Amino acid sequence: MANGEAPALRQGRLMLWLAVATALAAVAALVVTGFFVPGFLLADGDSDTTPETLAMSFTRALKEHDPERAEAMLCESAATPAHQTVITLAGRTTPLTLAGVPQRLDDGTYVAAISSPESSHDAVLADQTHRWCVADLLPVSQQAVPGSATSTGTGAREDSATARR
Repeated sequence: MANGEAPALRQGRLMLWLAVATALAAVAALVVTGFFVPGFLLADGDSDTTPETLAMSFTRALKEHDPERAEAMLCESAATPAHQTVITLAGRTTPLTLAGVPQRLDDGTYVAAISSPESSHDAVLADQTHRWCVADLLPVSQQAVPGSATSTGTGAREDSATARR
């Protein structure tokens, strides 16, 4: 009987070592990937990899009265008025909507129209170091130098997008 238990014991030890080696290889792969793939370990659930997803996430944060989450989506270079507008819009009780999809401008930025019954704003979306963020938040009624080429078809929207330049 002792001879019959020895091979089973050896096989059990071998299986244990294989399981430990596999687990260590998986942990090593996770650590290496975490260091060499930017944002792999740090990315949150609201990863905004396109202007469209950023516009939806930003509008959702404002609708849910979460100015901290919305401000986290602002670019580092966003002006103080953009921060103040985020707080104002997040505090409103009227519904906010994202009007269509963001429209691409000639300079590579996008403009997303966010509106409520009280006002409309253009969120200017920019790609800063492979991260989409809100560069500015402008009231649509803001007048500026005309001539921005957007495909929205409204002069006011084109003017407000041009105002940030």
